[in-house]
Amino acid sequence: MDPAELAARRIGPVNLETTVRFHRELPPHGEVGVSCEFHWGTGKTSRVTQEFHAPDGTLVASVSSVSGLLDLDRRRLLPDPGACWRELAARPELLGLGPKPG
Repeated sequence: MDPAELAARRIGPVNLETTVRFHRELPPHGEVGVSCEFHWGTGKTSRVTQEFHAPDGTLVASVSSVSGLLDLDRRRLLPDPGACWRELAARPELLGLGPKPG
């Protein structure tokens, strides 16, 4: 995403809720692998889930967030954030949106 493009369109991402669950202790300087999955629906919000795993596969923590795209002038959420991100993202498939049409 190009932050200048977001600013020019007068839209911005907004985090509405984040839940962090700690499952296991991670030792200092411990390494983790992180997965990230986007869940797009038909409403004004989307969900992102992330899981943090120790090298042996043990689930250490999970994070779930609900977010949207805010119209900065009207102060309202845009109706289809996935469509907007698909249009703006250089690689929308990284957001779970598939390649740009056409």
